[in-house]
Amino acid sequence: MNGLSFRSRSSGFTLIEILIVVVVLGILAALTVPQFSNATSQAEDAAAHSQLNVLRGQMALYWVYEGPDTSLGEDISGVIESLESYGLLCSSIVDTNPEVSGFQISGDHTLTWDESIGVVRVFDSDGFPCDW
Repeated sequence: MNGLSFRSRSSGFTLIEILIVVVVLGILAALTVPQFSNATSQAEDAAAHSQLNVLRGQMALYWVYEGPDTSLGEDISGVIESLESYGLLCSSIVDTNPEVSGFQISGDHTLTWDESIGVVRVFDSDGFPCDW
């Protein structure tokens, strides 16, 4: 009878073994989860950067057709309207943002237009300028 009861005990895991496995899994999760939490903001930044490149390309195409001295508008709304009326912005890559005087693209990035130097500026959701 001792041999039978000994076999039934050795066929399962002990509490210590299960706790060690749970601790190891917890450590692995603690190491990997922070890496994925930043992925959303990186994806939004990449999408906004791509949309900005499309907008800048369409602006360059507008100036190729109309001449480099042609004004697109006094503010970002005028730029968007000029590009849309010319047929260069067929899909909606920007949305109006009533909270600021500009347009919003992916990741709550806001576009503004500096007509004096002909540059579209991009600000992140906190209002800080992006360097791209």
